[in-house]
Amino acid sequence: MKGQLGLIQAVVLLFVISSLAGCTTPEERATTLQKSSIVRMHTIVIQQMKFTPATLTLNEGDTVTWINRDIVVHNVTEETNKEWASPNLDTAKSWSMVVSKSSSYFCTIHPVMKGTLNTR
Repeated sequence: MKGQLGLIQAVVLLFVISSLAGCTTPEERATTLQKSSIVRMHTIVIQQMKFTPATLTLNEGDTVTWINRDIVVHNVTEETNKEWASPNLDTAKSWSMVVSKSSSYFCTIHPVMKGTLNTR
């Protein structure tokens, strides 16, 4: 019985210590949530010769999927250094990318089509 009592006390003590370690203020929890590694999925629709939304603010590590809902072929290419590019996307095709930094992009087939990814 004495051995079981010691084990119960040890488990209770471990529970109390771990509970106290998790105590944070609402502000600390909000900051942690903002910096958390939650990966979000975003969709940009290509339609009527434009990207919608044309500007997207997201976190580094989020995934963006471009879906071509237009009647012609389009692509998506990083504008400044051509660091990344999709293949040509036929109607109803899509392409996804994990975003690592802010960038401007465009369609090389229709250079007037432009978009921006802003990372926080």
